[in-house]
Parts: sequence; structure tokens; C-alpha cells
Amino acid sequence: MDFRIAAGLAFVGLLTVGPTAGHAEGTFSAPTWGQLSTQQKEILQPFERDWDSLEPERRERWLVIAQKYPSLSRAQQRRIQNRMQHWASLTPQQRAEAKEIFKQIQHLPKDKRREILQKWLEYEQFPPELKDALRDARTRHP
Repeated sequence: MDFRIAAGLAFVGLLTVGPTAGHAEGTFSAPTWGQLSTQQKEILQPFERDWDSLEPERRERWLVIAQKYPSLSRAQQRRIQNRMQHWASLTPQQRAEAKEIFKQIQHLPKDKRREILQKWLEYEQFPPELKDALRDARTRHP
């Protein structure tokens, strides 16, 4: 998995870890796709196919994000949509790799995690052509 994917997914993970508002551990029953509101389904649409197979904790985290979503700026909403679409497009193996990378990042010192986040944020600002060139170079010389 290349740095772009790993860092992006790790960053998504950083957005979704930690306690979730209003739910005591073990008492929350994550709803199925059919139980979501119309607004939740619109926001979480990239997960429609896989929603019911996501771990309840992960569904709960995405529901918290969906609750906050309407109050986010358009740019933040686009970024979240792009990340959800990217995550939904990954194979189970790629998701497992991303989760493992995230676990490894979580064990790094805070300053190292900040450094990785900073590199990711810098990468996010690159024009698409440069991202493609970097990805191509990485696949030619792993």
C-alpha cells in the first residue's frame, strides 16, 4: 500500500477514533442500513453496500460524523465524502492493511504522528498531476 493511501486512511482513522458522544461502551446497538434516516443514508451513501457488515463501533463512529456533517464547511464535507468513497472502494485486504498501519501509527510518539499528519496535509495540497507522478514513480521503484 502506498504512502498516500496509508496516510490518508490513517488520518481518517484519527478522525474516527476515541470515545463517541452519548453512548456508553457496550450499550449502543449500531443500526442497520435500513434503520438509518434519509439524511444519514445520503451522507453515508458510500457505505451503503458494506454498512451492515461494518463493525458496530465503526458504524457508531461514522454516525457521529454524519451527525456533525451538516455543520461542516463545504470543503470539510467534500473531504469526508472523498475519504468515505476511497475507503468504500478498497478491497478487504487493503482495509486490513490500512487498519494495521493505523495501529502502528497509534503506537508512535505524538511528535512522530504529527510529522506524518503534516506530510499528509502537504501531500493533500499537491495538484493531481503531481500525485499521479509520485504514485507512478513509487510503483516503478517500490
